[in-house]
Amino acid sequence: MNEHWWDLTKILIAFSLTTVIGAWLTSVFQNRNWKHQRKTLNAERYDDQATKIFEDISSILDQRIYRYRQIIYAFRTGEESRIDKAFQEYRVVLFGWNDRINRNYAMVEKFFGEEMRRHLEYKINSDVIFIGTLLERIKKGSPKAIDREEVWKKIDEINARVYQFDLKMLKIISEKSESSF
Repeated sequence: MNEHWWDLTKILIAFSLTTVIGAWLTSVFQNRNWKHQRKTLNAERYDDQATKIFEDISSILDQRIYRYRQIIYAFRTGEESRIDKAFQEYRVVLFGWNDRINRNYAMVEKFFGEEMRRHLEYKINSDVIFIGTLLERIKKGSPKAIDREEVWKKIDEINARVYQFDLKMLKIISEKSESSF
């Protein structure tokens, strides 16, 4: 009978240890799975937010460049009403950019880094502003005005730099996305 109790005790101890160890292992694996899911979800959120910022910045810069080209086309026609309309459409885009400029800079820095924000602010935006100034000078007939075809070349140059900036933003999104998994 003593042996029977001893066997029963061993079974109860084994059952208890198996249950405790099993519960602990289940908890460890569930916690690990939860962390992985949270990391994946955060990476997806980052991708979504960074992509939205990319789209916003890229779109408004493209709009400004396109409006510059429309102004040059209007200058070529010599039609004052067409020139005024092109400038009016440009100003709408300009106001949209200026209305959220600090937000745009802050979001670029948050998602793409200080170097990218500085590039946007001090290289791209300063050149975009300069082109707008040149176009205004041409419209006003200022003695400081340069030939509109020279401005066209500057528009082509900034367009190429905006394209490279867009590629860098996409590369950063891709690299951060890949490193998340």
